[in-house]
Amino acid sequence: MGYADRLYALQLEFGRGSKARKLKTDLRFQEIHAAQARQARERAAWQAGNPPTPTPTQEPPVATQEAPVTQPTTPGWSDEDSFWEFRGNRLKF
Repeated sequence: MGYADRLYALQLEFGRGSKARKLKTDLRFQEIHAAQARQARERAAWQAGNPPTPTPTQEPPVATQEAPVTQPTTPGWSDEDSFWEFRGNRLKF
């Protein structure tokens, strides 16, 4: 295989890769557009006072999902891990 044949093969390979990337990008944009259209419909229904009708394949909105349980903490620095303790440990090494 000569030099020109190798270049031609590389050109074909790059062309196939380019088409695949373009197709993947187009599909992603279609997904984004569909999600934006769905959100616009839901927003319009919510503003009109009608709750949106969920489809069986749709996930529940994030607000209705269970929130992870977090331990209540006091605001600010606690005694066991204070700013100066961390600062002092960092300066030691």
